[in-house]
Amino acid sequence: MMHGSAIAAPDLTQKVGLTVADENSKYYRFEQLAFTSVDQQRHYRITVAVPKAPAPSSGYPTLYMLDGNAALATLSDQKFSRLQGADLPVIITMGYDTELYFDVIARAYDYTPELAPEVQQHEHDNTAELRPFGSL
Repeated sequence: MMHGSAIAAPDLTQKVGLTVADENSKYYRFEQLAFTSVDQQRHYRITVAVPKAPAPSSGYPTLYMLDGNAALATLSDQKFSRLQGADLPVIITMGYDTELYFDVIARAYDYTPELAPEVQQHEHDNTAELRPFGSL
């Protein structure tokens, strides 16, 4: 029987620090790309991890990971070593250009759809001002 309530939440002030992408991985070669949103408000960091092993005849499988900063923090050569004998995937992480695990404001903007036109906005609701371009 459970008493009270427990809520698991990440520490949104915690910095990622060094990840496997910053080290000399035995299994992967890492490249980072930077993009800025059309409205210049959000800055993205895309990390591409390409296996050092030769590509299989069918090509590498690909794994896309959202929350890229947090995802990279969980990856390691120790975990990659468990994939030996399998086709290592190309790993693409999509995150934000910040030292933090999450950019919660940018994340909320990108992952929250626009209000449907039939939804009536209240006078105190400034969603239209906050999201002039919708989710990009």
